[in-house]
Amino acid sequence: MKGVILLLALLGVAWAYPQGNIDDFPMRRMYVDVKDYKPPGLETRIINGQEVIPHSIPYQVWLLFRSSPSSTSGWTCGGTLITRRFVLTAAHCISGSSTISNDIGVIELEELIEINEFVNVAPLPRLADLDNLYEAENVRVSGWGLTTGGGSRSDVLLAVNSTVLPNAQCRSVFNIFEETEICISGEGGVGACNGDSGGPLTAGNTQVGIVSYGRTGCLAGYPSVFVRITSFSLLD
Repeated sequence: MKGVILLLALLGVAWAYPQGNIDDFPMRRMYVDVKDYKPPGLETRIINGQEVIPHSIPYQVWLLFRSSPSSTSGWTCGGTLITRRFVLTAAHCISGSSTISNDIGVIELEELIEINEFVNVAPLPRLADLDNLYEAENVRVSGWGLTTGGGSRSDVLLAVNSTVLPNAQCRSVFNIFEETEICISGEGGVGACNGDSGGPLTAGNTQVGIVSYGRTGCLAGYPSVFVRITSFSLLD
């Protein structure tokens, strides 16, 4: 049975503390090959995340998965508190790195989370947003993942701002891109990387996506792909 350790953003409060060095736990991420696509005018690999204001993303969750409660090996991912009982994350964080289609998963917690001024649930899209593609909208992705493709994990919660690309443009980069996914521009060298998987993509304060996959090595300038929440029965 897998063991799951959950830390709420910036609180330093854990349901259990992992044995072993946290840096020994790999950060889960899926990569795919891309078509003949050249990022516009970018040579850097920097993901360009900025440290967020403490407690400004009260639903952000850090997850550590272990093969058993006593295991010192496993992997890490991001997630979102969507109710006092459930955490939303990517399926490949739970079931394995080969899951791409319908890359969405929910973890049920043994105990209810206490909601307070620092911890809260993420607003989800409403039925009125069902047909909203969010094209050209400003969005934010956040996590504790790598700050560069070959770098180290972040000790603080980082976020980047970007814009949603049209589905056709996403498909021109990723052959496997599906209508149930959403992708954001990599312009400015921003994007998701190892360890960000399962974390939230938000438009305003509403979570519209889940970090899923991207270009091998987190190369800057390439789009990042997310699960499109409005494609699933998670509407508020």
